[in-house]
Formats: sequence, structure tokens, C-alpha cells
Amino acid sequence: MADSDRGTTLVEVLVVLSIMALLAVPLLAILRSSARIEQTQAGRIDVRSELDRALTLIADDIRTSTPTAGIGGGPKMADSLPLSVTKADGSGLLLIWHVGDAGLERVVFDPAGRREVDRSVVAPEVVPDKKAASFVYFGANGKELDPNVVRPEIVANCTALIAVTLEARAGDRMITSSIDVALRSRPPGGNGC
Repeated sequence: MADSDRGTTLVEVLVVLSIMALLAVPLLAILRSSARIEQTQAGRIDVRSELDRALTLIADDIRTSTPTAGIGGGPKMADSLPLSVTKADGSGLLLIWHVGDAGLERVVFDPAGRREVDRSVVAPEVVPDKKAASFVYFGANGKELDPNVVRPEIVANCTALIAVTLEARAGDRMITSSIDVALRSRPPGGNGC
């Protein structure tokens, strides 16, 4: 029988399969790693877009309201943004943005009765930033109005710009997004500023 007619031996098949297995293992590891990276990036993009959406909602509320001293005994102003909103019909309500254990919350109160009307968690991924305040208030002169030092009434009357910084966990990393919003609802420099 000629060499070309004898076919492939079992040893040759096993050698070829072994070589293919040695090449396939690293290729599978590369594919798995690529899929993991793509999933992580998609998660970060989702968190970033959620932060951007929340900042847009906060900015819209700031532009259509005025800061207020909030509700007595409520959360600290560094972690909260109390706003007084006057609706088109002349009625008003108190709106508080708060960063806490549940995430970023938007809480609406009836100012007359001081009762909670609505509460919604806008961005559950947002975590309180231990190093910096989520809401920083600035007067017309550009100086920071520290709500831990300055009385809440002064912060409410004198704020001309609010810097909002949100931080959220995306996998093993923290994503930070911020915005500075000037108040449009009144001229800067209220009483006692």
C-alpha cells in the first residue's frame, strides 16, 4: 500500500488535538477577559448616564426655585439641598434633594403642613461622599457658605451658586460627576449677606 493511501493514525490525531487545545485555552481566556471588560465599561457608562440624568434634574429644580433653610431637625445642608418651589398657580412646596443610605432622593413636602407628599429614589447608586459635601453653596462674592458654620437662614438668603457633586459606585470604581448651577430665581445678595 502506498503512503498516500494509509490515512491518519490515532497518534497523529492526538498530536493535532493537543496542539489545538494548547492554542484554544489562551484564546478563550482572551475572549473571556474581553467580555468582562466590555461588561464593566457598559456598567460604568450606565452609572455615568444615571449621574448625568440626576444632575440635570437637580439643576432644573435649582433654576426654578430658591434655597430655603429646610425643615428643622432635617438632614444636614451639606448632604441636602432644600429648595422652595413656587408653582405656576402661586402655590408652593418644599423640595429636598438628599444623599443618604438609600442613594439620591428627591423628597417633596407641603410647606404649610410640613408633611411629606412624595419621596422617590432618583439614583440608588449614589453614595454619600465622606471627603466632601454633595452640595456646596457660594455667595455672590464667590465665597463658600459652609452650612456647618453659617446659619441655614444665611445660606438660604445669600446663595448665588450651588455646586453639586455626586459619587456612585460602578463595580470596583467610584464615578464622580458634578455641576455648578447659578440661581435664576432671584438676584444674588439677599438680606444679611
